[in-house]
Amino acid sequence: MRKRVLSGNELEAVIRLKGGGASWLAVEREKGIPRRAAKRAYEEWQRTKSIEELKDARRDIAREEFREHLRDILGIAEVIVMDLPRQILYREMRVADQVLDHLWERDLHVEECRVYSPFSSKPEIKQRIIIRQNRLLFQSLLSHTREGVRWEVLEQWKQEWNACIDFLKMLHTEAQEIVGNIWTKQKPEIEIQGVGGGKKAAEYMASKAVESVWRGAEMGKLMGACDLVRAVPADEEKWKLLFTDVGSDREMVVKGGDTADVVVGVCRWTVKNLSRGDLAEKAAISLDIIREKAGELEEILNPLILRPLILRTRCDICPA
Repeated sequence: MRKRVLSGNELEAVIRLKGGGASWLAVEREKGIPRRAAKRAYEEWQRTKSIEELKDARRDIAREEFREHLRDILGIAEVIVMDLPRQILYREMRVADQVLDHLWERDLHVEECRVYSPFSSKPEIKQRIIIRQNRLLFQSLLSHTREGVRWEVLEQWKQEWNACIDFLKMLHTEAQEIVGNIWTKQKPEIEIQGVGGGKKAAEYMASKAVESVWRGAEMGKLMGACDLVRAVPADEEKWKLLFTDVGSDREMVVKGGDTADVVVGVCRWTVKNLSRGDLAEKAAISLDIIREKAGELEEILNPLILRPLILRTRCDICPA
C-alpha cells in the first residue's frame, strides 16, 4: 500500500494546527488527513528544518569567524604601518628580522584580554602564543594580498635597515679608533659623570660622536654634524655635553669648563672625520630609503585597498 504524501497546502495546514497545540486526532478530523500520514510528514518537515537551521547556524558562525579573521589581518597590517621604524637610533644593533619579530609581540586582542584567561598568571606562555598567532596572520596577509600588494617594498626596507646596521657598526669601530689614537697621543685626564675615566670615557665619547654623525645623516646635513657637539653649563661646576638638536637618550656631564672644552674638541674632530667618509654618506642614503619605504608601506597597506583583496581570496587559515 502506497504511503500517503501530503501536498504543500496540506503540510502547511498540519504545521499550523500542530503549532496551535492540536492533537493528531484533531488534525485528522479537521483536515481529513490520516493522522499517521500527517505525523510522518510533520516529523520529516521537522528533521529538514533542523538540518537547515544547523546549516544556517554554521553559516552564521563562519561569517562571524571570517569577520574576525578579516579584522585580525587588517590589524597585522596596521601594526606594520604604525610600528615599523622609520629611523634607526645610533645604538641600534638589531637586524631587520629581529625588528619584525618585535612587531609580532603586539596583542591584537588586548581589550578582550582584560577579563580573566588561563594565561593571566603565565605571561611568558601568553607572549609566545601571541607571537605565533601574529606570524600566522602575517603569512595570511601575504597570501591574501600577494597579487595586489608590492611586498618587495618591505624587502627593500629590510635590505636598507640591515645596510644601516652594518654602517653603524663600522662607524662605531672607526670612532673608537679615532678617539683611541687621540687618547694615546694626548692622554687627557677626563672623568665623565656616571661613566668614569680612561678607556671607558674614550669609548663613551666615541659613541656620542657617532650619535652626532647619525643625527647629521638623518637630517641630510652631514657637514654640519660638528656643530651639534657643544657644551652648556649645568651648574657652577658641571658642564653638560650635547650631541644632537633633539635631545639624547644618554647625557654626558663633566666637571669644569676646561674639561668640557677638551671633550668638545675630541668629539668634533671625530665627527668631522666620520662625516667626510663614505660610510656616513652611504648611511644617509639608506636612512632616506628606510623612511621612503615605510611611507610606501603606509600607502599600500591602506585598509581600503586590503579589504577587497582579502574578501576575494583565501588563505590556509581562512574559516570554512
